[in-house]
Order: sequence, then C-alpha cells, then structure tokens
Amino acid sequence: MFLRLALASLTLGTLVSTQSLVRDLRPAATTTAPQRHADPASIVELNGIALFAARSDHGIELWRSDGSAAGTHPLKDIHPGPDSSFPARLTRAGGFVFFIASVPGLGTELWRSDGSAAGTILLRDLQPGAQSAGITELIAFQGRCYFVADDPVLGRELFVSDGTSAGTTLFADLDPGPGSSSPRDLCVAGNQLFFTASLAGVGQELVVSDGTSANTRLVADLALGLTSSSPRDLIAIGNEVFFTAETSALGRELHRSNGSAVSTTLVADLAPGPASVALLGFASFGSLLLFTCVDPANGAEPWRSDGTAAGTWHLADIRPGSAGSSPRQYLALPSGIAIFVANDGVHGAELWRSDGTIAGTQLLLDAVPGPASGAPSELTPAFGGALLAIDANGLGREPWFTDGNRNGSRPLADLVPGAGGSAPSGFAVVGTRAFFAAFAPGAGNELHVSDGPGRTTRLVRDLWPAANDSAPFGFTPVDAGSGSLVVFGATDDVHGAELWSSDGSSAGTLVLDVDSGSLNPTHLLAYRGEAFGIGLIPAFGREVVRSDGTLAGTRNAIDPRIGPLSSAPSELALSQGLLWTVAYGIFGYEPWVSDGTPAGTAPIGDLDPFGSSQPAQFTAAASRTVFLASNQAVGRELWSSDGSIAGTFVLELVPGSGSPAIGSIVAGADAAYFDAAIPGRGRELWRSDGTIGGTRLVADLAAGAADSNPRSITARAAGGCWFVGDDQGGAGAELFVSDGSAAGTQRITDLVPGPGDAAIRDLVTQGALLYFSAEDQAHGRELWSSDGTQAGTRRVADLWPGTPSGVLAGTLTRIEDSNLVVFAGSDGLDGLQLFVSDGTQAGTRRLGAIGTLPGLGAAAVGGIRAIGRALWFWCDDGLTGKEPWRLDLDASGLGLARRYGAGCATPPARTPRIGALGSPQFGSGTFTVTIDDARPLSTAYFDLGIARGDLALGPCRFLLAAWFDEFGSTALDATGHGAVVLPIPNLPQLLGAQLFAQWLVLDPGGPLFGQASMSDGLQITLGR
Repeated sequence: MFLRLALASLTLGTLVSTQSLVRDLRPAATTTAPQRHADPASIVELNGIALFAARSDHGIELWRSDGSAAGTHPLKDIHPGPDSSFPARLTRAGGFVFFIASVPGLGTELWRSDGSAAGTILLRDLQPGAQSAGITELIAFQGRCYFVADDPVLGRELFVSDGTSAGTTLFADLDPGPGSSSPRDLCVAGNQLFFTASLAGVGQELVVSDGTSANTRLVADLALGLTSSSPRDLIAIGNEVFFTAETSALGRELHRSNGSAVSTTLVADLAPGPASVALLGFASFGSLLLFTCVDPANGAEPWRSDGTAAGTWHLADIRPGSAGSSPRQYLALPSGIAIFVANDGVHGAELWRSDGTIAGTQLLLDAVPGPASGAPSELTPAFGGALLAIDANGLGREPWFTDGNRNGSRPLADLVPGAGGSAPSGFAVVGTRAFFAAFAPGAGNELHVSDGPGRTTRLVRDLWPAANDSAPFGFTPVDAGSGSLVVFGATDDVHGAELWSSDGSSAGTLVLDVDSGSLNPTHLLAYRGEAFGIGLIPAFGREVVRSDGTLAGTRNAIDPRIGPLSSAPSELALSQGLLWTVAYGIFGYEPWVSDGTPAGTAPIGDLDPFGSSQPAQFTAAASRTVFLASNQAVGRELWSSDGSIAGTFVLELVPGSGSPAIGSIVAGADAAYFDAAIPGRGRELWRSDGTIGGTRLVADLAAGAADSNPRSITARAAGGCWFVGDDQGGAGAELFVSDGSAAGTQRITDLVPGPGDAAIRDLVTQGALLYFSAEDQAHGRELWSSDGTQAGTRRVADLWPGTPSGVLAGTLTRIEDSNLVVFAGSDGLDGLQLFVSDGTQAGTRRLGAIGTLPGLGAAAVGGIRAIGRALWFWCDDGLTGKEPWRLDLDASGLGLARRYGAGCATPPARTPRIGALGSPQFGSGTFTVTIDDARPLSTAYFDLGIARGDLALGPCRFLLAAWFDEFGSTALDATGHGAVVLPIPNLPQLLGAQLFAQWLVLDPGGPLFGQASMSDGLQITLGR
C-alpha cells in the first residue's frame, strides 16, 4: 500500500514558507509613534565584536555589533517575548563574555556568550528554581571568570567558571558549611587574585589566591581576633594591591600588600591616631596611586602615593579652603599624564591634568569659560588618549577626545548640530574602534561608533525604531470556514480603526473603510458566511454591522434605533442559530435577537419596566439561551429565552429581590455551566438547560458558606465541564471534572501536593481530552493534558527543560476538526515561537520559525485562531510592531489529521465520528484513527484513499476518491468506539503527501441502503 502512496506523492509540489507577515498595516513610514530609545549599555569587546545590552520590542536583551548596520542585531532573546532578561555585569574572560541575566523560573543567574545565539547559554542554576543566586563581583583571572554567589548549601562564597556548565563550580568554601565568607572587592594584581572575606575566628580581612583553591589564604589579620579591619577599595598597582583598612589604633587608612603577611603594611596614617579621613576615587598612575582625600581643613582634593609615607602627599590644593575641588574620574594616559575632573571654584567642574607633581597639576580645558561647568564625564582610554563627554559652549554635550594636552583636546564629532547635544555615554574600545551610546535626531539614544579623532564617527543604526501596532484582532472567516478570506479589526494612521479583509497575501489584504470616520469594530463573530460585529457608521450610529469581506458588502446589519442615534449594543453573541445583542430602545437597554436582517430583528421583552435590564452573557443552554439581566422585583438573575417575548422568563436562583453573584457562563454540550455565589452556599458550580427544573447547583464542593470558587469553566465534548476550583480539602486550586451531577463532580488530581497552587490556566477541550497549562513548581508553566482521571492527567512535554516556563499563558488554542492544539512558547533556544502538540511529547514541536535570526523569535504573539487550513494570529517580530500573520498548516511540514465533511445516521441514533490519536509523522508506529459515537457492539470498516471525494449515497456522502484500500473489519465496544493503527513509514520523500479516511458502520435500518451509517472524513497529511 505504501509503495502506491509513495508513487502518488511524487506529484506533490515543494512545501513553501509556512508562516509570514501578511501585511504591515501600520508601517514606520506612516506612523506618528513617538521616538524610542534603545539605550545601549555595558559594551564589551569579544573577538573584535561589541556585545552589549539594549532595549527593543524584545525588552532589554543581549546584542552584538560589528559596526555595520547589517551586523548589528539582538543576539538572543533570553527572556522570550517583550519582557527583559536585563543582561548586566558583562565581563570578558577567555573566549567568552560572562554576564548575569534574569529568566522567570530560573531567577538571576550566570550566563555566557561566545558571540552566537547557540553559544549564549545559562551556565548553572546555582539557586535552583525561581530564586536568584545574587551574583556579584565578576572578574577575569587566568582566562576564567570568578564571581561571588549564594549557594543554598554552602552560603555566599567564591565561584569560578571556564565557560562550561561542568566548569562552573565553587572555587573555595572559605567559611565551610552553610556559613558565608561573603567575598567582595575582587582585584587582580600581577598573577594573584585579591579580595576580602569573612573568615571564622578572624573576621573580614584580606585574602589572596594564585588561582588554586589550595593556595587561597588569608594575607594578614590586620585587626587581631574577631574584630574586622574590613579592607575595601582594592586597586592594583603593579603586582601589589592598595586598599583601605580600619584598626582601632589607626582608624581607616591606606595600606598595601603583595600577598604576603610581611608585605602588608600601612602606607601612611593620614589622620594620626584612631581618627580617619575619607579616601576615595582610587586609580593607578604608573607606579603611583592617585586618590581623593577628604579632610576638614582642605576638603576633597587630589593626592598621590608611591606606597611610602614619604611619597604620599597632597598633589594640589585646587580649591583653597575647606570646600575642596571634589576631584574624580582619575585616568592615566599612555603619554604619562593623568586627567581628572575637578572644580576650582573659578572655572566650574572642568578637565584637569597632572604629571604627578604639584607644579604639573593644572587646568587642562575650560570647556565653558567662567564659573559654569563643562562637567566632563565618561573618561575612557581610547586612541592613545581618552574619550569623554563634555558640555561645551555652542556644541551642547558631545563626545570629545584628549591626549592630555590643551592643543590635543577637541570635539570628536558634533552629532547633534548646534547646542542640543548628543549626551554620549558608555564608551568602550572594540578592536580599533570605539562604541558608545548617544542621542541621534530621529533615532533616539542609540549605538554609535568612531574610528577615532579626525575620522568617521557615526550612528550604527536605530536599534529600536519608532513603530506603531495595527493591533489586529478578531480573525473571523467569511466563507463558511474554508479560510480563503478572513475579516479582522485593525488600526492604521490613514483610516483609523476599521475592518480589514485578507486572503493571506499582502496585495489581498484590504481595508473596508465604509465611512470617513473610524468604525471602531468590536465583538467580531462568524454568522451565516459573514462577519458580524459592532461598529459606528454615522448614518446609523453605533450598531451591529456585517461584512462579506468586500467593501461593498460591509454595511450596517440591524438598526434597532432607526436613524443616526445609536442603540449602542454592548453584547453580541451567537446562540441557537441566532444573533443576540443588547440595544438601547424606548425601554432602555434590553435584549434583542436577530437573524442578521432588519426584518428578522426584534426585542424579546422589556425585562425591567422601571429601567434598563442591562442584559449580558448570552449563552447557549441545550435548546435555549440563558443570560443575565436585572429586574427591580427579582434582582440581577439568570434568564432564559427561546428568542420570543412569550418564551423569555427568569430563572430565579435567589428568591425575592436578592441577587446571586454570577460569574462567567459557558455553553456546554448538555447545558450552560457557570459559577454563582448564593447566600449560605458560597461560590459554587451551577448548570442550566434553560428550564426552571434544569437550573440547579451542581455540587457544594466547599460545604456551607465557604467558596470553592469555580473558574476557567470549560465544556467537555461529552457533556459536563472541566474547571479549576478549591474544595477546601487542603489541595489548593486544582483541576476538577464534572458530568453535571454532584456525584460526578470531583477533583482530578493535586498537581502541587498540599495547599500549593499549580496556577492552572488556558483550559482547552480537544476531543475527549482537556489541554491546559500549569506550573507544578518543578517545571515552570508547561503543557498538560487530562482524560478526566488522575492516571490520565500528565505533563505532555517539558518544552523548556527545568524550571523555566515553556508555554506562554493565554495562547493555547485548539485547531478545529483535528486532534491538535497550538500555543506560543519557548524551548529556551530560539525565543518566542509557535508550537503544536498532539498530546504526546514526540508530537509537541515547533511550527517553522518566526524571525530571521536564530535565538530571537517573536517579541509578542497572540490572538491565535485556526481558520480552514491556516492559523491566523497577530505577531510582533521586533521590526513591524503587532501586525497580522498567517501560517499555512498544509505547507508547514507538520503531520496533521483534520476532520472534514459530515457523517450520517438515522435520527435519533448517534452519528459516527472519526478521530485520531497522535500525529502522522514519519516513523510513527502508533498513529491511530478512531471511531466514536457509532452503533455499540457493531462492526466498522475503515476505508483509505489518496484523494478527497464527495459522492452522494442517498442521505450519506462517500468522502473518498481514488479509493485503494480497506483495512477490514473492526469490532466496536459498548460505547461505539473502535480504532485502527496506521503506521507511517520513515520516508521523508512523502512529506506533504495526503491520505483520506472514512468509517462505514454496520447499522441495521441505517441511512445507507438501510444497512449502515457513515462517519465524517479525516484528511491525513504526512509530516516530519
């Protein structure tokens, strides 16, 4: 059989791209959106490439740039979607950049990147789960990254990483056990790593390491015993480290050490005796230390030290008196000059220079003559001198260069001509160029690059260009569900909020602008081959409108308040083959029913003669429609209607004028289900078939006045419902199933044992199964399924392994007439993408790829709806904003099984229903075609063809063409269920090949020649 199938499949065409932007309805060229700022920061160099953090539609994430526009892009969306992972503390060590990033379920942990998306990975979840490891002090030493982190067992200690998960380990447990040594102020001097740590019996003192745990030791106990000298402000000068430390005899003073106890000495007692002076702003200057000393007599002024008491002295009294010049940002240049910022009280805060002598310490540049300040900042070594930001007269705040000499100090570029200023920041040298952030007119605070003074300095590109969302919503078929034409609402800058129609192509996506103003459509639904909704057409007011997908066919549908005055409908629902709405008329806001035409539109009564009944939530309930409405005599209650005035009455849950607090009403196969709070009963699950006798409490799960709070109520295909509730049994909010009776309402399982909450959401029925997303506190939010039993409730797949969440809440959607569900989520590799599942781990996989770059994915996805042979959804790919997208299921390479056509049976017998278990993907030996609702204990025959047909056989339809095989007979069980396994060969050349299946059931007196009934059809598309 499969040989013939392979031959037939040779006529198939090549699969095309599966998903794409339909059309950018609100392109940047037409948008009036405000300017946005990417704010690039923390720029570091890796193999000639700049890595940095920047903001976009993907949030604040890791980017890379080679200095060209094409080579500048997000590297990976670590926290997939619009939220941020906040990469920080970027540190180059060996062949990697190490950094910390935050992901829900993981907390803030250590990551590294080799400059590629695949090479940007979490190294280790040091604090398992959502807790953060509190990582600080990242520093490169001997080609590895050292850092301080919290371990749940070892406390806060020193860790090391070589850029691999296995090589990310504890370096030294200096306070053994759960106690913390809390290392800090890590500093590399020569071939040694210095830091301070709290040691048992010693206190916080100076520690040194040669890069091995065995040779990591206390340097000296400067404050003997448990008292701590608390060293801090460590800075390397050659092979030594300078630092401040505090003792009872000397106060806090300047010390030095080369790692041995004997070399660890006081440099100078600047405040004799136990008094202390404030020392800050340490910087190396060749073999000297530059720093700021704050004393009562001179204020804050520059000092220098060669490591001896005699060589430690006041470099200059720039601002005589106690006010001080407040020097800061010392930076040594290759020319032997150090520059810094100081305020002498005459010239403002300006740039100074020093050669290490009093005579050689002088004002370098007065950018704003007089007492105003040029306020130099961002001093960074580059191009043999320094880059910095200065606010200069006539230029504003712009990037400058200085080599330490007056005639070698000049603007690097006037990026914003005139006095506006580009406010540069974050200079970093990458290879032979310097990258930095600066404001660019029309672009915002964006990435710039410079080749050096006298050469090109330019904007790299606008990382986060201005954009607006057309925000499409309500994708609705207008041709009986074939999916060839879809109507939806969207907003652009030309037409406003209007209806649009699309055949899936850019050229075939057109605005349906029926008036010069905005229609502002809402409440879109499909009815009789058209899209109905609520919208404003000035000649009619805000009323129910309709569209067949063409401009000519987009018009007002019903006008209860004839003329331009609005009836202002606030509801639109489909029930019992009719449209139900709320409209304002002579009786106020009351319920109306319609067949979509003016003649077929009528009120169903004045439910509150003394005011408006304000009806809401029209919902199918068996053969009737129920809804909420208010009446002064009975309160706000549940009502029932058959669409006529005479057939509309109240279903009073609380006698008298009291009102039950009714929540969401959901249509089920047998009744409407809802939650309601009744005095003495609490909030519990109710059902109604639209009759007084059939409206009742289903079960009082939380006895008495306590609440079980049923929510996320979802209809079961076989009748009854699923819901999330709390039975007060100590299990927290968990999953329940109900057949509509008290005895048949029970908790299925306790996903988080005890009172914990699994945060169950997104309940979706597909066949006999319930799909939902939940967090079991071990795997994050993932996809689950249930058949209504504890044993049959399981996690389908751990899409993002471990504690992060793989499923994006709010996106789980069933694909109609199939056994599949689709959702947005992430596996942690390629950002936010679309996934599909047949309820098995093997059948849960990604659908194509959103985004042109690996590791990125979509910034946001939502509004997913399966229509015909396609998925429609809105997507922000990070470039165009939220716009309409379409995914062709047939061209996706996905193994699909979808129902089509209709079965036949003699009323009131059940109509046989075809179905599938698993996916028809290559190599599957378990793909199964099922039959349900057939004649119990009968015999069924499974037919298979290679083309779809529609041949009338009396009242039945034979739905196959080019029939070529019958699988023989299958015995049906007492429920009318049967199945046949259809193994799929592992032949990739069959990609996209299609089979068509149908069941014939022996049924005496059946509609097929009085002998049989037939199921609907199943289209099987083979995939990978």
